[in-house]
Amino acid sequence: MRDGVLTRRAFLKATGALAGAGAFGPLLSTVRGLAQAQDEEGEERDLLFVINNGDGSVTVIDTQTDEIVKTVFVGTTASFPANKRYERGSLLFTGLHTDREPAVHIVDLQSAQIVKRVETGSWQNYTETTPDGRFLVVAARFVDEFLKIDVRPGSPTFGEVVARFKHLEGSQPCDITLSPDGRFAYAPDRGTDTFSVLDVERFEVVATVPVPPLVGEPPIEPFMATASPDGRYVFVENIEGRGTVSVFDVRDPTKPKEVHRFTQDDGLGERPITDEFTYDGAINFIINRDTGDLSVVDVERLEIVKRIPLVEGGNPVAGDLSLDGAKLYVPVHNANVVAVVDVEALELVKLIEVGPNPVGAVALRTRVPPAEGVAVGSLPPLNPSGAGCPLYCCTV
Repeated sequence: MRDGVLTRRAFLKATGALAGAGAFGPLLSTVRGLAQAQDEEGEERDLLFVINNGDGSVTVIDTQTDEIVKTVFVGTTASFPANKRYERGSLLFTGLHTDREPAVHIVDLQSAQIVKRVETGSWQNYTETTPDGRFLVVAARFVDEFLKIDVRPGSPTFGEVVARFKHLEGSQPCDITLSPDGRFAYAPDRGTDTFSVLDVERFEVVATVPVPPLVGEPPIEPFMATASPDGRYVFVENIEGRGTVSVFDVRDPTKPKEVHRFTQDDGLGERPITDEFTYDGAINFIINRDTGDLSVVDVERLEIVKRIPLVEGGNPVAGDLSLDGAKLYVPVHNANVVAVVDVEALELVKLIEVGPNPVGAVALRTRVPPAEGVAVGSLPPLNPSGAGCPLYCCTV
């Protein structure tokens, strides 16, 4: 998000998966308020929007003061986020639906309408836009395919699959992340324990390399990937053991090479689930679910230099940086708080009480939503039975 525009990647970092088709109405109603910023009396501010899974609300935090501005009801939940953002356009692309619909939805945030439904055949789809905003690249996990969708508004082929590539049988590509120039896409192949590189223009895989076992016996199950801002590295989370993180040197994208793998012996926490680079790429924060903390990586040295405890047993899943890059915000699911980490000091500086079971967070420069606020924790549970999408759908 930059300059008040809510983008597909920024929003998807907070929403990841929807609570079924029935959630689109209230969700898009809230998106209209966030994206179009209709609070005419208020000025744009740097805000953090925290999705509370327990009651379908969003807590809005002023990132200058770290004070809660208001909490509004949206009637949906969020699970695993996308892991990198490009700020282009006003379209939202969703591919992890809790009702397991085998499609990608294209939502126009300006009109708050679903404008296209693109069939993929897979109920898990991982999406990323090209930096120029022209195309959406999709890893359709359960059909072993990559898709390229035209997402240019006004294009005669808008919302259509313009290219597809059938990947290795059983590969189950389980995420997608693009190089900063958009020429290459990187995907961890969970089903075949490999790491693949897709040439976005030619739309074919140009390299596939193994991710060999390091901790225990196979399978390794690489499942998430994040490209560094300078295009040098891709960090890949693996299921093996208590969780590891591979570092691939992709300066020559046709010859990716694993140059390091972080384990618990290096200071990695247990069950790493995703990671966030600082905007300058100097630091990488690995979010560890089971130990409820962050492993801080000096990217130049490829060393874990610190562990930052959040909340014991808190089960953090995602995070986002403030727009000025000074703070990292990490919702702590089991503790009903958002942890605030000072990026320069590498210290936890505050816990902000929010709604029940927060998971996703997204920083936006926008006006405060005009929707009427509610007291934190005053709403009834959205799903009292506990049935539905597991906390991190992408690792099912």
